[in-house]
Amino acid sequence: MQMLTDKKPYEPLILNAVIRKSLKVSVFLGCQVLLIITLGEIALRVLGFSAIGGASDYKINYHPVLGWRYPPHVTMTEKGFEWNVKVITNKDGFREIKNPRIKKIGDYRVLIIGDSLAEGLGIAQERRFSDVSEQLSNAQCGYRKRIQIFNAGMRGYSLTQYYLLFQSFFKKYDPDLVVFTMTRGDPETASHQLGRTHYFRPYFEVKSGQLKLKGVPVPVADKRFDQDAEKLFPLERIKKYLRYSAFYCLLASVSRTSGIAHRFAMLFKLKSEVPPINADQAANGKAVAASEKVHLVSKLIFQNVLEMTRQSNATFLVFGLFDPAQKEYAEYLRETSKELNFSYLNFQEENELYKKSPEKYHFRFDSHFNEKGHELAAISLA
Repeated sequence: MQMLTDKKPYEPLILNAVIRKSLKVSVFLGCQVLLIITLGEIALRVLGFSAIGGASDYKINYHPVLGWRYPPHVTMTEKGFEWNVKVITNKDGFREIKNPRIKKIGDYRVLIIGDSLAEGLGIAQERRFSDVSEQLSNAQCGYRKRIQIFNAGMRGYSLTQYYLLFQSFFKKYDPDLVVFTMTRGDPETASHQLGRTHYFRPYFEVKSGQLKLKGVPVPVADKRFDQDAEKLFPLERIKKYLRYSAFYCLLASVSRTSGIAHRFAMLFKLKSEVPPINADQAANGKAVAASEKVHLVSKLIFQNVLEMTRQSNATFLVFGLFDPAQKEYAEYLRETSKELNFSYLNFQEENELYKKSPEKYHFRFDSHFNEKGHELAAISLA
């Protein structure tokens, strides 16, 4: 018994030694992490990467039918890891400087409707494919005809929203050519209520061979999954300072592009105002795969657009800017264009320069086109 009691005075000494050793290891590891971050920051700056610095001041307004729109007549700044651009809107909330005026004899007007790629995410307005195409087209025709191209692209929009926007503004803009730009996410959300960004989308269902609009008025939802996920971390108060770090901006850009924040929020079932998604529409928040239902909705939308444009002696063009994974839908569009007799141009399939080195025409950490990509698209469209 005496031998057991003799060991007790040594126990605090052993415990203190373990604590001291743990502290030393923690300090050492902390210094290593700090050194790696510092060296990473220096390396990124040397390689030409820059920090966002400050915050974007662009705003997107709720819309009861379309889901979301830019506010009219505003000038905003959007900052990303690879861009810092002005966003200027016209009186209709399009990212356009021009406003539609009375059409004169000899005027040729184009209305482009699409998502963030059409809008020109990360690109100065005058360098977008729509603006460059307008300049090239006017130069090619020797300015004998005044060609005006209006860009009504809006980030996150689906084919359903394209059609609703077209219905609202077709007569007002009176275009001779209507262009729908089709990209990776557009066909998959033609009958999908959940919006990937900012707000909810309306959607169509087919009843007796006719399109029936559902999900309107669109529910108000000011929160996004990535915003909810950020609240798990104590970054909100210091975020304005972190945005001056190139290392942080790189990590944030990669996280956002890969959807890590969205999946993290879904994993922990964070509180949001997003209503449940039907099992036949999505699984774990993923977009609906190209299917017969999506094809049917798409076809009916194209039929209706084609009918309205023909009644006004206008032309309808589908401009494909597809991801390579969207071969099935791209082929469907090609066949549908032949069946319905509308024009179809798949830029990424038919442009030889793009096919040789597609990585040159996209941002390094984002799938959107950079300025070179917009230049190629403009040449194809002009």
